[in-house]
Amino acid sequence: MATKQSTKHRKPPKFTGKKKPHKRVLIASNWQYPELMQAILDRAADLEWEIIDERFVHMPNAQLPQLDGMLSCQLELTERTHRLRKKIFPMVYTLPLLPKMDIGNEHVVTSDAKVIASMAATHFLERGFKDVGFLHIHSDFEALRTCMDAFGRELLDGGGRLLGHLGVRIHQSGWRDPFQEAIVNWLNKMPRPLGIIASGDIIGGHLVGVCQANGLAVPEEIAVLTIGNKHPWCDMSPCPLSSIDLDPAARGRAAVDLLNRLMQSERPPNAPVRIPPARVVTRKSTDIIAAADLEVAKALRFLWEHYEQQINVDDAAREAGLSRSTLERRFRRAIGHSVNEELLRKRLEHCRELLRTTDLSFVAITPRVGFLSKTYLHRIFLKHHGCTPQQYRKHKQQERVKEPVSPHIARMGNALVTASREP
Repeated sequence: MATKQSTKHRKPPKFTGKKKPHKRVLIASNWQYPELMQAILDRAADLEWEIIDERFVHMPNAQLPQLDGMLSCQLELTERTHRLRKKIFPMVYTLPLLPKMDIGNEHVVTSDAKVIASMAATHFLERGFKDVGFLHIHSDFEALRTCMDAFGRELLDGGGRLLGHLGVRIHQSGWRDPFQEAIVNWLNKMPRPLGIIASGDIIGGHLVGVCQANGLAVPEEIAVLTIGNKHPWCDMSPCPLSSIDLDPAARGRAAVDLLNRLMQSERPPNAPVRIPPARVVTRKSTDIIAAADLEVAKALRFLWEHYEQQINVDDAAREAGLSRSTLERRFRRAIGHSVNEELLRKRLEHCRELLRTTDLSFVAITPRVGFLSKTYLHRIFLKHHGCTPQQYRKHKQQERVKEPVSPHIARMGNALVTASREP
């Protein structure tokens, strides 16, 4: 009969200490982008990497543990980090916008400047802004050149024009007198209404402040769109800033994945990895409609504010103080298509936004975009986009792609007068 073995003299399992990480990676971090850094840390944890911030390393180079790779979230590296780079290991930069640089054996994950330009142009053109300027920090010009060039072409294709760019220098006095003077002198040469895309949320907030200090109304006279969508700065601007969300989390994950492939000796890509921005987040600084016909502007604003409800052409005409036939005629002349076509365009735009950014079912989305029947919305979506809502959502989850400027937008760029929001 089998007897139970004694455990009296059994040796306890040997403690081996902390599990050795698969890879050890040095990072030149940038904690101004918390979403980027958190995405890097989360993806690195999945891969069982040890991430070491180069700012916290004080040992002599000779005593450093073996490094397998490096991530840099900033272009400028410290002298110490440059010395570390003499060791041969893969390195990946991740930068919001890519300046001209000699990257050698390093590799880059960056935002897609051409998609940024397309989103910005579409945002201004569909609000009727024909004239747009580009404001940036002087030293950022090379990083923004591709974006500015593409932005100008997109505006031109849509019937607008890029009136040039201004690169401001930040002096020892900061964002005060020299900065204000340069901005005011530039704006005084521009027509009204004017759209301005600012290269970052901070410079956009200062632009709003300068406008207010000099009696220029935002967004009634100057509509401001920024790049970055850093929520605290966008929300604390004197006029909350509309901004392009560059999807820094996606960029962080892509940087880790690229470095992981390089550390496994895979062949590097032939060009920078470009991550499309997520979307334009609309806030008050561009919440305006520019239109030569003020009654049409009122009707258009009514459609934009109430498209989720069961409204029709008669409701828009009543809001504008016009008969239905007069509104239809003047609306088509000013905007380039009918009132119902604009209402449908706005509803489909919101439908696409909900498919991209939420997990709501199609049944739940239908009433939120002003439709009573999900079957009818499904048919309309397929007709206008060439795919079903489910196919659109799946594709957007796999790869965000550039959405073309709608043909009607080209005829909305002839705006001369801004119709402001009424309280």
